[in-house]
Amino acid sequence: MFSKIFQTIKLNKSFQEKTKSRNHAAFYGLKNLGFPLRKIRKTLIVLNNIKYSEIAGDETSVASISNTVNGIRASKTAKTLIAEKLGIEQTELWTQ
Repeated sequence: MFSKIFQTIKLNKSFQEKTKSRNHAAFYGLKNLGFPLRKIRKTLIVLNNIKYSEIAGDETSVASISNTVNGIRASKTAKTLIAEKLGIEQTELWTQ
């Protein structure tokens, strides 16, 4: 029983590491091609099949996440949640 749990934890860690490096590759590739950060943020969320409600959780509203992704608003909480979910530094996702 414990071996299955440890195996699952190992697989989840491996998956998270691959997703993080995949997101970094996509982020820098799109950024180097000149895409705006707003579109890159939206693209990464779609590519990872993440719903705004999943990012928001109990921390903030879905509207706040949506507005922050689209650059309409600058919610610190939303920025932190989005950056954590994508595995990319917050400063990279919101600066040109």
